[in-house]
Amino acid sequence: MCTAITYQDHSKNIFGRTMDLPTLNTPWELTYLPSNYQFTRYTDQIKFQSKYAILGGMRQTNGKFLIGDGINAAGLVIAELYLPNLPQYHQQIQPNKINLAPQDVTEWVLANYDSVASVQADLANWALVASKWYDEAIIHQFHWMLVDQTGTYLIEPTALKLEIRKLDIPVITNAPRYDDHLRRLARYINLDADQDFKTTLKEFAGDLPINPRTPTQRFQYAAIRQAKLQSASTPDDLNQILQAVKMEHLTGHEDYTHYIGTIDLMTQTYVYHDVDRHQTKRVRLNQLTPLKTPYIFHPRNYKRS
Repeated sequence: MCTAITYQDHSKNIFGRTMDLPTLNTPWELTYLPSNYQFTRYTDQIKFQSKYAILGGMRQTNGKFLIGDGINAAGLVIAELYLPNLPQYHQQIQPNKINLAPQDVTEWVLANYDSVASVQADLANWALVASKWYDEAIIHQFHWMLVDQTGTYLIEPTALKLEIRKLDIPVITNAPRYDDHLRRLARYINLDADQDFKTTLKEFAGDLPINPRTPTQRFQYAAIRQAKLQSASTPDDLNQILQAVKMEHLTGHEDYTHYIGTIDLMTQTYVYHDVDRHQTKRVRLNQLTPLKTPYIFHPRNYKRS
């Protein structure tokens, strides 16, 4: 049900994720949306125009684009991942608030903000509202990774009052809460109270857990591998980690890895690995800005398997 990681140093800033969420009626595609593209918030049907061009993994339904992850022209990245049974949402629209369905969050962030700091400054005005989204049959439960030049951050909506936290270990998967993942990881690597967490991860030489259908093991595997990345690391190095935690398509299961995406924030380059079709597309956002209408890479007819 999705894994996201980053690698950042003085000269590198790379994001990567697996997209394991079911596609329902339409497929995930690498998609470009121009600045001034008009969105509609699902909760209150308020229309707004994007301040920035956006490139990301999306699917289209009811004439709307659902953004699973992406980067905007200001260099801000966001990704939604599943967090079952933990989010707290308002049960109705809140007065004098920016009312967002869970699926509205990614588009709202990429369309309106140029940094994590600008999201933080406006976060108190948000209200996450328990709401379905067009062709969705259920209310989805998400948390969100955000990345910019200052680091990797998490919005984990386990209370109605939203907060953003910076992640020292830049990995998220699914339930349990992030802090619970850290406690389980500390036990797995036998971290002592006087040891530095990141150094111990980097030096860990034990067996790596690898059961892609277990969020805890995906978190532990990705965190250990991420800690060993070097300054020469590239998006391909993150892709190798994500390939190891991708979920295979099992008969009767809708949750499997549909694509693996990596984003080089320095060059605003998205590398999209379509797992279903064994195809890869590499696209730079700043080369698309002359386009004034949405563009879908690898458009295809979709049939649910």
